[in-house]
Amino acid sequence: MQDNNKKMTIVTMAQRLEVSTATISNAFNRPDQLSAELRERILDECRRSGYGGPRRGRQKSRRPVLGLVLEGALGDSLGNPETGALIRGLSEELDRQQYSLLLLSGPGSNTGAQLPVVDGLIYWRFGGRRLDRLPEASVVALECNVPGCSSIRIDHYAGGRLAARHGMKLAGGSAAILGLGLLDSDRVCRVREAEALARDGDRWQQRLRGYLDGLQEAGVGRARERIWHLPGTAPSVARQAVSEALDCNPRPRLLLCMDDRIAAIALEVAAERGLQVPHDLRVIGFGNAVAQGEPELTTLVPAPAEERGRLAARMLFGEIPLQDQLLTPKLLPGRSCP
Repeated sequence: MQDNNKKMTIVTMAQRLEVSTATISNAFNRPDQLSAELRERILDECRRSGYGGPRRGRQKSRRPVLGLVLEGALGDSLGNPETGALIRGLSEELDRQQYSLLLLSGPGSNTGAQLPVVDGLIYWRFGGRRLDRLPEASVVALECNVPGCSSIRIDHYAGGRLAARHGMKLAGGSAAILGLGLLDSDRVCRVREAEALARDGDRWQQRLRGYLDGLQEAGVGRARERIWHLPGTAPSVARQAVSEALDCNPRPRLLLCMDDRIAAIALEVAAERGLQVPHDLRVIGFGNAVAQGEPELTTLVPAPAEERGRLAARMLFGEIPLQDQLLTPKLLPGRSCP
């Protein structure tokens, strides 16, 4: 029994029982958070395995903590409205469960030695080096990959495919794709399909694959020669890419834009050229970033960041199984592509 107790940790017990580490902790320290049946099942298995419960020591009276590892420096990350929305969603669940939230910047927080003690951990679009050793806490990855941990992701491929098929449902014409993050370049440039897809696994490449497959299924080809890389969404950058696309002969009938801010500029350029939307040109965005300011824009709407934050917290609390979740964006039709 003693030998087993040395080997057993809260993580191994959570894996054995297929619950979160927070649920194991609650079984010992916060029984009001669990049903009597679930608590008894956990305690029975812990007794059989020789596991005596979470080590609390001097932390016995501390409030449990959930850590959120952001994608970059705190200042930059907190300036992103989507990050703020994610934190709001998390906070609702944390307040309900009486948890505290610890914000960790990506740089400098990615080694086991530097990670503070937490009862659960969420990675948000984290692209840095992974933990050398995971803490004794359950981990959920949001819009990123942490090997061996559950993830919640937007299905960018399904969204791109849906946009392309919807955009080409009216017969005739061709399409152009205005993409982001396709190359390591700070210039607007045309890019071939093989080169654009070289970074397999990135959300922009997943979205591009969806566009291309959707166009092929619609019977208009894969737009191999009409893919643009944009280094960002600044109006001047978007205007250059849109203008180059519309200068093609024949002119594309559909612009698939990887961001709503690019799509909004596309509508401006179309109006300046006297093009009638959607008769002469159809435009579809992604992200619902400017949907209220541009009610005519058709766009793909991912699950709101608040919803993803609540979902991640509930997974860590054991209310939802710790398993991968893939959320498909919804099409929000507008006048730009009804």
